[in-house]
Amino acid sequence: MWFRILRSLRIRGESVRESGAFLLSDSNQRKISGYLLYDDIDPHALDSGIVDFNPALMGKVWEYCEHHSLKVVADIHTHPKGASIQQSELDKKNPVIPKPGYIAMIVPDYSENWFLTH
Repeated sequence: MWFRILRSLRIRGESVRESGAFLLSDSNQRKISGYLLYDDIDPHALDSGIVDFNPALMGKVWEYCEHHSLKVVADIHTHPKGASIQQSELDKKNPVIPKPGYIAMIVPDYSENWFLTH
């Protein structure tokens, strides 16, 4: 699952822009059992080169989760090559889900160096 997620992020970002996804789990929340790419929910989320997910579309995420008996447990997004793997000021000011204890993961280098071409 981890490599599928990273590969999807790399493909969606086309090695030139950030991409991201919601990480989903079943009720036990012990492992990631699926993911929703931001631009599958918000077709314009990646247009500017950085992740800019429209929070008004979160209803689609909750509907998907309810239909599939899943929960959003974290999110993940990529940062450009050479950029910090720390949260940017924009990330800090605009959390995708502003909830204490919520996990937001950052993958460096547009997810390119996590595996070769697989």
